[in-house]
Amino acid sequence: SIPYRFYPVLAMLFCLMVCYTGRDIGPMRDAEKRAVESDSDPESLSVTGSNLPVNRWSYLVFLPLLILIVTSVAFLLWHGYQNGATVDWSHPLLTLMGLFAQADPFRCLLWATLIATLTSFIVHLGLLSESFHDVNKTWFEGCQTMFTVCVILTLAWSIGGVCKRLDTGAYVASLLGRDFDPSYLPLLTFLFAALISFATGTSYGTMSILIPIALPIA
Repeated sequence: SIPYRFYPVLAMLFCLMVCYTGRDIGPMRDAEKRAVESDSDPESLSVTGSNLPVNRWSYLVFLPLLILIVTSVAFLLWHGYQNGATVDWSHPLLTLMGLFAQADPFRCLLWATLIATLTSFIVHLGLLSESFHDVNKTWFEGCQTMFTVCVILTLAWSIGGVCKRLDTGAYVASLLGRDFDPSYLPLLTFLFAALISFATGTSYGTMSILIPIALPIA
């Protein structure tokens, strides 16, 4: 299903387009407009971490993000290979798709996040000479902002796992029967995806729920 996951691909292309053109859209544009029209002095705005020391190692704050991306891809490839994915580098695209398909993304991202978090602590405590209290406080504030998102994704992945174990896709396909017109499947899938996404608040969780059901029907 990876070649047909248009939403993540288009989302990444959209981010690149926004970065390249510098044009803000929707709520981002409204926020930028308010910032420009505000009478407040930008230097007087309270920004978390604005009083941190700046030195020649400050650019290393981006290192944990880079490590997160690299280790995520590396763990996905390694775990897919460990799970028996076929490796044939004469067809690199098919090989990569097979490796990603056989990997467990939750486990791989969990380890990648742990490594990136440890790297962030090392950078801020060692090279940037920040106090453990400030680093720990900032880390917990970041965890609090992500807690709700993590709960929603975990519940969505749980529902998707249950649907996959119960073979819900094959069951729904048997209910539809051979008289079902397959030309309606994309429309029905889109409508159900819109409803589930609105109810759960997560597009990626919607894919986790619907893919085990829609693919067997297709």
